[in-house]
Amino acid sequence: MNIEGIEMEVRCTGDVCSDALEFLRRHNHEKTAEHSIRVKQAAERLANRFHVPAQKAGIAGMMHDIRGVIPNEKRIAAAEALGIDILPEERIFPMIIHQKLSKVMARDLFQVADEDILNAIECHTTLKKILPSSTLSCFQRTK
Repeated sequence: MNIEGIEMEVRCTGDVCSDALEFLRRHNHEKTAEHSIRVKQAAERLANRFHVPAQKAGIAGMMHDIRGVIPNEKRIAAAEALGIDILPEERIFPMIIHQKLSKVMARDLFQVADEDILNAIECHTTLKKILPSSTLSCFQRTK
């Protein structure tokens, strides 16, 4: 898959977190990789504290900024190419669409199918009105 001139090929090994780390590093996004590792670790600690699945929280933490390989100026075009609904606010401030891009990339490239994980990724910046007592609520506490 190619999005806005960026090769989005992923070699899925079955270890989503390692695959995400390798993907970010292959695209020269070491700062995003290190940030994602820290968020993963914090999410896992909070998951244990709040009695929600730490593995899910860790995956959400690792994947939440996977869109980092897409430059800010290309995010709207990338979202359009992927069929993502774009709010007027996201067109004005494209940084916030990154959570939707990360969700789609986690699902389509890294084969993450768990809805708790995908929902946590999708709203980690703007949150949601109602927080379920799941990985979603745990992950959001890391922000």
